[in-house]
Order: sequence, then C-alpha cells, then structure tokens
Amino acid sequence: MSIRKPAVAGSFYADDAIELVSSVKQYIGEFVDAGVYAKALIVPHAGYCYSGAVAGAAYRLLANSANDINRVVLLGPCHRIALYGMALASYEFFSTPLGDVKVDEDASEMLLEKGVVQLSDEAHQFEHSLEVQLPFLQASLQQFSILPIVVGVCEPEAVVKVIKALDTKGTLFVVSTDMSHYHSYFEAQAIDNFNIVRMLNFATDLVSEDACGSYALNGFFEYCAAQQWKIRMVKAENSGDTGSDKSRVVGYASFIVY
Repeated sequence: MSIRKPAVAGSFYADDAIELVSSVKQYIGEFVDAGVYAKALIVPHAGYCYSGAVAGAAYRLLANSANDINRVVLLGPCHRIALYGMALASYEFFSTPLGDVKVDEDASEMLLEKGVVQLSDEAHQFEHSLEVQLPFLQASLQQFSILPIVVGVCEPEAVVKVIKALDTKGTLFVVSTDMSHYHSYFEAQAIDNFNIVRMLNFATDLVSEDACGSYALNGFFEYCAAQQWKIRMVKAENSGDTGSDKSRVVGYASFIVY
C-alpha cells in the first residue's frame, strides 16, 4: 500500500491529531445551511494560523451537501518544481494526522488513459496546496475519496477537459489558491478586492500575481461559465489581519460555487 505522507504537518498545521481536530473545528465553527448545494469551494492554502479562518468559513457551508459528497477533486498550484500540464500521483492514499484518505484510482487511470494528465509523484511529494485541505475535508465529510491534481502551466481548455470528465453526481471540486503576495496591507486589500470582483465574474485571464492558483482557476471558471454555475464570496482577509507584520502580506479569499 503506497501512502503519501504529510509534508507540512507540524508547520502549516498541527501534527498532533487531537490538537488538529480542535483547531479545524474551531476554524469551521458551526455548520450552516448555505441555502444551496455546493458544487465547488475555492479556498486558500497558507498555514492555518494565517488562512484557516478564511478556509473554514467556506467548509462551514458544506452542511447541507456533506452527506451526498463521495469524492473530492482537488486542484492546486505547484510550488516546488517546474510543471507543465497537470499531474496525478501514484499513491493509493494521502495521509494526515487524522488518518488516511483513499485516492480514486479508477478516475486517475481514466484521466491518464485520456492523456489529459501526467503522473508525477515529485510534483506531489512536498506540495502543500492540496495537503492543507485534507484535515478540513476529514472534519467536514463522511466517507469520501480524493483525486489530487497539481496544476502547472497550462491553457484553460486543458483544465476544462479534466473537470468535464470528473463532473459527476457526488463530486465536490476544491480549488486551492492564495491571492496577492507581499504587498503592504492596504495595497494588498485594493489588489485583492479588484481580483475578487473579477473572480465573481468568472475571469479566465488571471495570472499568478493575482492568485497563485490562476492556472487551475482560469480553466475552472471557463467551465463554470459554460455550465451557468453561480459563485459567492464567503470571506476575505490577509496575513496582516492575523499577524503583526503589515508591510508584506499575503491575501486570502474563499468562495462557494453552486
């Protein structure tokens, strides 16, 4: 049995299961009925002390759809290596301090046969953008599998092909992204507010300076627009709201798509 061990437990989030459950539940708070069935969430991926509250506010809205979700497709940027296209991993399970989560191997094989993704354990080995979502999912859902996809440089149409092949009943898409990086507090607010409006209009021309998950987002938004899905912002902050340094901050925002 091949297991992808957590790479950022103990740094981005607690490596003790009891402490981790406590913090995740605190960030999520009480589950609330969003009034809609979530097709997707867009959430940040920084250390929980910085972006946990923003992510948790979105996961909180899975209350009325959680029992129907049996698979989560994770799409996030590649921070560690140069990647062209999209990459799956050969692991059968992804592990966190809360336990192992099974990978949907049938879906993985289907995408590989279609030639729309590649296999790269290297792209996944130390990547945090997908890993940090897992404890939130483990705290929010019942029985579910995952399909973790690291998204490198690619055209929106390539992402659309993947999403179209995976958009089935019981599937939740989670797109992982942070917003602007290393501007002053108020400058970051202005930049992020501008790009949040663009995201609410399903912009397909985002760049990495707007959101580090831009390659996944551009394709995802193209698919959303074609399906006439709707989007709502849930919460937005930056690292200056939770830390003392306001000279170089990172922006975070979460959304629900339905």
